[in-house]
This record gives sequence, structure tokens and C-alpha cells, in this order.
Amino acid sequence: MASESQITPGSKSAIAPLSETPSRVTSNSLSQTSRLRELTVELRELEAKLRLGGGLEKIEKQHKQGKLTARERINLLLDRDSFRQEIGLLVAYDQYKKAEGSRQEADGRQQEQEAGSKKEDEVGTAPAAGVVTTVGLVDGREVVVVANDATVKAGSWWPETIKKILRAQEIAMRSHVPIIYLVDSAGVNLPYQGGVFPGQYGASRIFYYNSIMRRYLKVPQIAAVMGPCIAGGAYLPALSDIIIMVEGTSFMGLGGANLVKGATGQTIKRFEGGGRTAGPHPREPLSQNGEGEFRTAGRERE
Repeated sequence: MASESQITPGSKSAIAPLSETPSRVTSNSLSQTSRLRELTVELRELEAKLRLGGGLEKIEKQHKQGKLTARERINLLLDRDSFRQEIGLLVAYDQYKKAEGSRQEADGRQQEQEAGSKKEDEVGTAPAAGVVTTVGLVDGREVVVVANDATVKAGSWWPETIKKILRAQEIAMRSHVPIIYLVDSAGVNLPYQGGVFPGQYGASRIFYYNSIMRRYLKVPQIAAVMGPCIAGGAYLPALSDIIIMVEGTSFMGLGGANLVKGATGQTIKRFEGGGRTAGPHPREPLSQNGEGEFRTAGRERE
């Protein structure tokens, strides 16, 4: 082997130290930096838009009903100024921009066609898949929160909603931390029900996880019903350890008053079929509407 003295100077690897390497700013690097800034701004604007859920009009409608939005409820529930991490904000935001097909009309009326084209841009839009999933702190203790966003198609379930709920439940199970459900949902989004229940990781697995956490893992599950809780969505709070319902607002049931009338011919009031006092074990009462939601957040923190 040749010694270092036998190696010619030209054959030595000449690499200048980093401190001596000249800094060269090229037009290409500047354009890349500019493009990165543009993308960052676009992402921040998209996130801000998605956090509005169904939009300002839907939020205002929610407030007029004396109800808070999903994110407002979460802000009340979690410790102020504490760390929190939302999961899946970008899920499904670009998958349902327009209706996949026009609504079938029984009588073929022209006004139905006009209404369908007018709503073409809004039908099917699913910011954050209509559900907010967050990890945060309640009284210093880590929790997972699942909150239906009623400003997005009345909080109905899309196929991607199922994936987000399952992911939240898996985090709670693996970390062994309590999970809180803030329920305000009209159930499955019927035009897309074919992608909600089928498969190993369909909606039925949510209820399977409910049972596993309750029976074997002993992971606390707390459900606050703050609005309608229809059909498959009613199983989620029903399988929880604690159910809190807002009197005059919340409703739980596999079917509403219209379905009962259509099936049996019997006319019932909405809350008789699934309100707080329905069934052999009345749920924990809370006061009417908005005031009840503030009290609900306090009760869940306890």
C-alpha cells in the first residue's frame, strides 16, 4: 500500500471546509423558496377555510338554534391555552366537490332539476369529513375528543368519517386515555352509505371498538349528545360508559317520528321516541340549548 507521501497532490480529494465554501444564491433557489412560501400560504388558507366547516351561514344557523359548533365545544372542554392536536383536518376535503349524480325525480319536474343544478357545488362537500378529532388535555389529563360537525350535512357520516373515528378510538386504546364523544349527527349520509358499513374497517368496527374499550381495556368513554343522534350514530353513545343529554335539544334513536309514523301509523313527539326521559333509565338532564352546552362541557371536565 502506498504511503501518503507517495500519493500525488493531484490525486488527493480536495474538499473545502463548509466554512470556506462560498454561499451562492441562484435564481433557481430563490424561485424554490418563493414557491414554498406560496404553498405554505395556500395550506394555511385551506386550513382556515376547513375549520369553518360548512361555512359562516351554517355556523350562524347553528348559533340561532342555541347550539355551539364542534370546535367551539372542544375549546370549552379542553384546558385553556394547553397543547392540542387536531387529526385529519385535510381528510376528504377534495373528494366530494360536486354531486356525483343528479337527484332522481319521481315526477320529472323541471324545478327539481333547477334546484339540483343550483346546489351542485354544495352537495357532497365534506370538509374534514364532517367530524373533528382532537387530542388534548382536560384538567391536565390527556384525552381524545370526537366531535360531529353539524354544519357539514347535519353531521352525517361519510366513508371517511368512519376512518377518522376509528383512528381516534385506536389512539385512545393504544395510549389508554379516555375518549369523549360530542355527538350531533343525523346518521349515515345515505347517498354514500355503500361505503360506510361494508368491509373489515366499516362503521360496525366503531361499535366493536366501543365494546372492546368498555369490556376489556377499561378505557373510559364519555358521550355528550348535543343534538340529533340518529340510526347508526346512536350506537356510539349507547355503548359508552356515560351519556349526557341536553334537554330540549338532544335526541337518540334508530329512527325519528316520521319513520315511526310511516311504519306503524302512530304519531309521536320527537323527544318521546328518543329524548332524555325515554327508556327505563333517563339520562343525566341538562338545561336548554346553549346554556346546557356550557354546562355539558363543565360536567365532562368533572
